[in-house]
Amino acid sequence: MPPPRELAAFRHLTLSYGFRGYSWWSWQATKPSEWKLLGRPNHRAHDFQKTKVYPLLHRGSAGDPVIWAQEHLVGAGESVGVDGRFGARTQIAVEDFQSRHNITPTGTIGPVTWKSLLKVTPVNTVVLRRQLADATVERRTYVF
Repeated sequence: MPPPRELAAFRHLTLSYGFRGYSWWSWQATKPSEWKLLGRPNHRAHDFQKTKVYPLLHRGSAGDPVIWAQEHLVGAGESVGVDGRFGARTQIAVEDFQSRHNITPTGTIGPVTWKSLLKVTPVNTVVLRRQLADATVERRTYVF
């Protein structure tokens, strides 16, 4: 569990971004004092302005942002597996999606492609953790 100050800041940011729930630690390991902090009234962060930052995904990218992109690609009718790895098949699906949506086909997912992808209803899938066990995950903060 992070220090109380960080937890409070995280709660303020989640509310500011419009998230109703938050879960990023093991509730089973939460101490009584931490539950007390979680039970306090929450408020939006002061002077907060919501921003949109899109992750740049490319061949070799891996992790949750890739899963999310793959789910949207499948929702758009692309034939691609949802495994959290941006490989050759994902690149081909991205290029096809870009071509069909009048986006210059680069095979990478940047802001222009994200904006078009996010208009598509994603297909919900289940990805086993072991599939991602050896994937390299880029350590960045993603806000959509």
